[in-house]
Amino acid sequence: MKLTHLHFQNHYLLKNLELNFSNIKTKKPYSIITFVGENGCGKTTILNEIFNYKISSTIIDKELTNDGFFKTLYLRQNSLYNESMNSINKLIIGNSIYDNTNFMNEVVDSTFSENSRWVNMETLLNQIYKFGDTQLITLIKSNCLNDIYCGEPVAKTINNTNHLTLIDKYSSGQQELLLKLKDIVSISHKLDIILIDEPEQSLHPRWQKEIMPLLTSLLLNNQMNPQIFLATHSEKILESLLERDDTLIIRLYKSSNEIISEDITKMNLSLPNPTMAELDYIIFHIPSFEYHNQLFDYFGSMIDKEWIIDIDSKLEECINEIDISNIIKYQKNMKHKTTTYKMLPTYIRNYYHHPYSNYPAPSYEELETSISILRKIINHIARKE
Repeated sequence: MKLTHLHFQNHYLLKNLELNFSNIKTKKPYSIITFVGENGCGKTTILNEIFNYKISSTIIDKELTNDGFFKTLYLRQNSLYNESMNSINKLIIGNSIYDNTNFMNEVVDSTFSENSRWVNMETLLNQIYKFGDTQLITLIKSNCLNDIYCGEPVAKTINNTNHLTLIDKYSSGQQELLLKLKDIVSISHKLDIILIDEPEQSLHPRWQKEIMPLLTSLLLNNQMNPQIFLATHSEKILESLLERDDTLIIRLYKSSNEIISEDITKMNLSLPNPTMAELDYIIFHIPSFEYHNQLFDYFGSMIDKEWIIDIDSKLEECINEIDISNIIKYQKNMKHKTTTYKMLPTYIRNYYHHPYSNYPAPSYEELETSISILRKIINHIARKE
């Protein structure tokens, strides 16, 4: 069973936030729910509340599985390596973070059993071979993933035995990946929900892009189907999930001191299909030449013009319609042979395509201004059609 919704009431941060995790078309809950947004917008708080679902006093309209409440594994931010690995509390499974009375038994019984389930080796190796990480390939081929622990003191605490492989000799990124794989696949057949807070921590960008496809393929190949909730700042992870039909991406942001949630399909998008450059701009407020170029090209297609001088003229006409009082702010001449371009978006577009020209690079503020006016123009035209 999967979680279909969350409804908070009088939460100190989330107030009365409501979240729907079901696909509008199929009416079925999504398998992967990804929370994105700036710091302080409640991503980790929501994961904490899902983990404490049973005892939470601020979640209303709770759902029940056939055998009670959801069984949940929580992989916390930075919980899988360095100092935190020296503590038996590196993972918390199925019990409250507010009450650790039975924590030791929960971890020993659920996670570190001698007969923990193993994964499809071929699937795992095929994924890792692509990256040529010989250390990880050697370790996994020797079937030692279940013998990975964070160090002898903790291993002895768990079951009084020494283990074949101590993780200390691997890089922090390798540690992060190995321990995520070990702990997720070893007990995932018992779980309803997996919570992952910023899985990109310590991972090389190439692994950030592959971590979610790797985990989901491993779970699928072993007939495990827990629902995954994750919070991330990584555009690589976001990019890897963008085209998946089983994934819901939710943006969280603050407005008038309240946390607002927004399905990616309902964001204020200007392009016909979301791109990573546009999501970076909307979610993380990162303007880029790439996004500017996408907007400029899309505007050209909307007005059915290919020649840059024609697009430049239409830009001037549209800006006069929308913001004539600030027209000077959007003007920036650039001359090429006998042609003079007048508008700032055209200047930036030409610089993007010909960065070695004699003209100075546009400033950060100019890039922001130009993206903003292009979005306004595109939305203005779309409303008129």
